[in-house]
Amino acid sequence: MTKIVTLKVYVILLACAFGMGCLNAQTRACDESNLPAEVRGRLQAMYPTFHIVAASDMDLDERREWQTHAQTACPGYVYGKFGPDVSGYAISLIRKAGETGADQMLVFLRQEGNRYVPHVLSPSAQIQAHVLVVSKGSHGKYHPVEEGSALRIDWPVILYEAMDAGIEGYYYAGDAWHAVLLSE
Repeated sequence: MTKIVTLKVYVILLACAFGMGCLNAQTRACDESNLPAEVRGRLQAMYPTFHIVAASDMDLDERREWQTHAQTACPGYVYGKFGPDVSGYAISLIRKAGETGADQMLVFLRQEGNRYVPHVLSPSAQIQAHVLVVSKGSHGKYHPVEEGSALRIDWPVILYEAMDAGIEGYYYAGDAWHAVLLSE
């Protein structure tokens, strides 16, 4: 019995190492049905030709990289409190297959009572070499690529990342969103 259990564990570990099968639990946790109905409704009404980025949208190398660095997070959305009165979902959207136009965009749905008000952080980008994923970074010091000095950010940061190809940070300060290039 112990040998069979051990063998099953090795098979699962090998499958995960080669990018197969281990996404199932993460995929279920990241399913759009886990989002509030108001958020899903807003996205469908305002962006009908897009869907939320999922692990299946990434190529094998991107999936491996995502699993290594963000094993419990969803590549397409993150919830957080990003300012004193700024809570909501940062959502990475990607064009549905067969649709035309820009390929990806980053939207923040700000929670205001029972409503979610959308704000586009990164406008629609044309064909990307990489799928752009979203995550939440902690508050603290960040070193922008284009500026010489460190930037102190008091609230968590929305990170919009092309795996191994660059990160753009979005932070809320002074009643407005600001973007900063953190890596290329």
